[in-house]
Amino acid sequence: MWVLWLCIFQQDPSAHWDLPVEGLFPVPLVDLSHLEKPVQEQLDQVKLSIVDFKLEGDKTLNELGQAFGTAGGYFQAYELNATALACYKNAILLQPARFEWVYLMACVYRQEGLNELALHYFQEAGLLLRQDYPALLVQMGQMFFLENKLDLAKSAFEKALTLNPQSAASHAGLGEIALQNEQWQSALEHYQTALSLVPQANRLNYGLGLAYRGLGQMDEAKKYLALAGKVGIREPDPLLDSIETLKVSVSNYLAEGKKAFAAGRFQDAAAQFSALLQLDGANAEGWLNLGAAFSEMGNYESALQAFSRAESLNPDLQTLPYNRGLTALRRGDVVLAESQFAIAWGRNPKDELAGLYLAQSKIQLQKPTEAEAIYRQLLTDLKSASAALGLINLLLDQNRLPEVARCIQSLPNELILGYFPLAHTCGRFLAAVPDRTLRDGSRALLLLVDQADSENYEVHQTLAMVQAELGNCEQALMEQERAIELAQKAGSADLVDQLKRGLAHFAQSPCRP
Repeated sequence: MWVLWLCIFQQDPSAHWDLPVEGLFPVPLVDLSHLEKPVQEQLDQVKLSIVDFKLEGDKTLNELGQAFGTAGGYFQAYELNATALACYKNAILLQPARFEWVYLMACVYRQEGLNELALHYFQEAGLLLRQDYPALLVQMGQMFFLENKLDLAKSAFEKALTLNPQSAASHAGLGEIALQNEQWQSALEHYQTALSLVPQANRLNYGLGLAYRGLGQMDEAKKYLALAGKVGIREPDPLLDSIETLKVSVSNYLAEGKKAFAAGRFQDAAAQFSALLQLDGANAEGWLNLGAAFSEMGNYESALQAFSRAESLNPDLQTLPYNRGLTALRRGDVVLAESQFAIAWGRNPKDELAGLYLAQSKIQLQKPTEAEAIYRQLLTDLKSASAALGLINLLLDQNRLPEVARCIQSLPNELILGYFPLAHTCGRFLAAVPDRTLRDGSRALLLLVDQADSENYEVHQTLAMVQAELGNCEQALMEQERAIELAQKAGSADLVDQLKRGLAHFAQSPCRP
């Protein structure tokens, strides 16, 4: 085993660390000049923790092994794998019973594409040290699969499932094996289970499509093959996750912060962006993102202060006006919101949300004519269903009913049907507008026909209006009764009374043919 190590790390002896103990394997120096300054300083300190280590007092070889293993983690975090591997090698030599050093070394080998070595050390970690770590078994299963050792791969995945029944990665692996063995139903079940556990893992749709194709269900196969993406599954791995936490680079804090923000973990995002700014207080993007996280947390004053700091560092940040405008709107400062959304929309007229919020701000500031112009432009340029809804509601507020009818008439069904709030608003208007010459019950029914199973009482109330307009008295009564039933579930007595009065109206009024 150690001969293999020596072959891999045979380098110029002058390009290695000075080690505190004879007989250890040489650790190659590495050029850190391409890394950010905080990372260089961190890794220099890691190196000093080894080369300055003195075996005296209470310090032992076991502690030196711990120092090597810890150092390996730091270098692995930044993908400086040759140095990481050398550190792990010494850690294993000094602490041969430590599972994590063998496991992490195997992970580095796998990252380097040295599958045979990776599998060897995964097996050593499992067979000799520890067999109760699900991520290890998943790694072994994946490596066995790559080596076409399907029986061994299947055994590893099944053992992982005994330790973690929610292991989506194990189900995905068993699905792949079943595909290889043309066991289509088994593959289908494993992929479906994996996707139910991790719905965003759209890469699994490819295997699911192949399973359906093997079963002869071609429509389903085409559907899922078309949905195949690039998001895969990773087994929870506390050891590898702990490696990620060692990074101190600005880019890492920024990436981790954005990841937390996208997942809705705004407090975690703010912590990452704050750590970034401790390293680089002049980072405009860091201040911008910190402000966005504060805004989502409801800390609007701190958010606006962060945005001001970002602007002082870089006034051309693309998303700054939008974020400041949204924060101001949430805070109740509509004047500031209007000015910021105007800047954002001026910079990018295709920014639908900026335009919609600008129109909303103008409505709150009693500028309906300007808001109407924005809605019409968004509808013309971007075919925005949200703008169509905003325009219709604005016209309704002003009782401009003929213009509402003309607006709805100009909208294609595909646009309306693609956005339920718009479809519902249009359907109710066409069914119940006071001016009967503007009604169109047939089109209203077309826009709401897919909502028959809705659990929304308002939908059934509208459908009752539609059916009454079409002269279908019995159906109108049924829809109104369904609306009452759903309102009763919601526990609103006033609402139920209102709907019952409507029910009486439908029952007593003659339907029109």
